[in-house]
Amino acid sequence: LALAEPELDACVIYYGRIPTTDPERLRAIRAPVCGIFATRDPSIPNASVDALEQGLAAAGVEHEVHRFDAEHAFANPSGKRYASQEAAAAWEKARAFLEAHLR
Repeated sequence: LALAEPELDACVIYYGRIPTTDPERLRAIRAPVCGIFATRDPSIPNASVDALEQGLAAAGVEHEVHRFDAEHAFANPSGKRYASQEAAAAWEKARAFLEAHLR
């Protein structure tokens, strides 16, 4: 959504698919971005998260990326990979980010 909606005030991506790491495409993002990722997520490898961070920096997009020692979907309490401590820490990061950018 952040790529397509220039009026967005803030964006949080929770271990979601990374649509691009190309700085030229990422320049379309006007909102600050907060990324929440798991270090043991085979569907979103650490190298992809690294590339996203580098792309956002090169594009001049305000961002912060947080990584948690967990598996994909670690913040889903109904899932078998739920990690309560990591989920709570991720939620605090997301809430603080949104509070800072939406007030």
